[in-house]
Amino acid sequence: MIQLRPTVAEDLPGLLGWVGTEAEMVLWSGPKFSWPLDVEQLDAYLAESRAGTRLVWTASDSVSAAPMGHVSLAFQNNGKTGRLGRVLVAPNARHVGHGRAVTLAAVTAGFNESRIDAMTLGVYRHNTIARHLYEQLGFKTTAILENWVTVNGEPWDNIEMRRPRHRT
Repeated sequence: MIQLRPTVAEDLPGLLGWVGTEAEMVLWSGPKFSWPLDVEQLDAYLAESRAGTRLVWTASDSVSAAPMGHVSLAFQNNGKTGRLGRVLVAPNARHVGHGRAVTLAAVTAGFNESRIDAMTLGVYRHNTIARHLYEQLGFKTTAILENWVTVNGEPWDNIEMRRPRHRT
């Protein structure tokens, strides 16, 4: 079972170790950060949670309690919408279902801990595993933004998705 807790400054150095390349950083965060990623950038990101504009969580499994994931929810449209993002799983915890568990925990907590009517997210077109997961959790494509960002000379398309609080 996955547990979410607020991310604290002490979690940031470990998070840095989960992002090894510029492409991995952009896949995780979009164009928010610049490479090389550092603690100062992550601390500024964490400040958004202290300001109340974003929930930033560290995920752990209930057995070891060791951090194994990260996810956030930013509030938009005067708190009516939450933007799910920055979903990341520790390298040693990937490909065994933890990404699904972290994302499901964040969707559940996001709706339970706020009054948002819907969640949105962006996922790169080539990230098919994540796209399928989001679809299984009730997110539907609302737009495709071609050439959203260029990474290592290659344009990446962004797919915008949305899920209402109450799935139909």
